[in-house]
Amino acid sequence: QEKDTLKVLSYNLLNFPALSPNRIDTLKEIMTYIQPDIFMVCELTSGAGGDDILFNALNEDGISHYDMADFVSGPDTQNQLYFNSEKLSLYEQNEIGTVLRDINEYVLYYNSVDLATTFDTIFFYVYVCHLKASTGNEAQRNTEITALKNYLSDRPEAENIIIGGDF
Repeated sequence: QEKDTLKVLSYNLLNFPALSPNRIDTLKEIMTYIQPDIFMVCELTSGAGGDDILFNALNEDGISHYDMADFVSGPDTQNQLYFNSEKLSLYEQNEIGTVLRDINEYVLYYNSVDLATTFDTIFFYVYVCHLKASTGNEAQRNTEITALKNYLSDRPEAENIIIGGDF
């Protein structure tokens, strides 16, 4: 059986594109160099910004295999997930509500070559969060991560867990 690897990248966009949309060129350079299979972002301010990343930083210069989860607007800046659709497919996505920002769950599965005949694959449970920052907000961060822990305790099937974001 062949082995495969996945490159995973988590990135804080710093209020993209609201703060400075011209930063897409810098992000494109980073993506061209790293070529992640799973790309988790936080501090996205709009669905249009999410599309900008997909079409102008990831699927550029002959590359067309990136896809993204559905954009979900929440109470503050958003998280988003992009993935290499040659290796992975999105199975489902959910939001875990917190007082400040949602934590997003994305369930991906591996596109194994024999998937159509064996119906056997590996699932990855990917969580993207942006916890409350700054000294003095430890209790808030604890509340947010406790919401994730409680959610995971209700998902006993979750395995191959990846958590990224701004902690």
